[in-house]
Amino acid sequence: MRKPLLVAVASFSVLSFASAQGVNAQEPVTHEEVSTAEQELREIQQKYNIEEVDINTIPEEHIIKFDSVEDLEVFIKELQLVDSEEADTPSNFLTVSQDQPFNSLAAAAATKYYDDSAKMDWYSPFTGWGATSLLQFKRITFDYKYYYAGKVKRFKSDSITNIVSDIYGVSAWTWTQSGKGKSKISNTPSASSATIETDGFYTLGVTLNGFTIGAKLPGTIKSTYDLS
Repeated sequence: MRKPLLVAVASFSVLSFASAQGVNAQEPVTHEEVSTAEQELREIQQKYNIEEVDINTIPEEHIIKFDSVEDLEVFIKELQLVDSEEADTPSNFLTVSQDQPFNSLAAAAATKYYDDSAKMDWYSPFTGWGATSLLQFKRITFDYKYYYAGKVKRFKSDSITNIVSDIYGVSAWTWTQSGKGKSKISNTPSASSATIETDGFYTLGVTLNGFTIGAKLPGTIKSTYDLS
């Protein structure tokens, strides 16, 4: 029963945010201000590698108004921050990015591998300009193979596949993954973990002093999964 309550609260937050932007959007601007805004937006577009898309494909609730180019930059930097839940590793152990080698070829051949899948969900609020703790959740799912080294489960090297990332809950933009994602396996004598990373882009509308574009902002979603 708790998750629906969170979503309901999040909906109120986003509607309030969108409503405030709608009111501000009615303020008249001069032709000179629009021209200046276009120039500033083009500079930001180049600086942050933002791809322009047809504004008509952006839902109205995903068009965000900014009063200054400084506010827009704060927003972009916050949006592109990478979440990373690093695995806890004992300080006296050295982690490596591949499975520990077997003592012999015979041992490797005798190893039994198991198939499984994993899902990571975590709360990732957006607290940038214009939105106060905007509730959103991020998710990464993937398939993998594992084996046992004694009683310790370990990821099989290069076995992580079908990586999919998503953003859900309430948000003022959409997330689209690009590519298959990548992973890095780390092992210690007592634990095994994998850091999963996917690249993609956020799609939204950006309005600055009367000039509006549809924008695709590059981003990354990343988290670490502890095998247990």
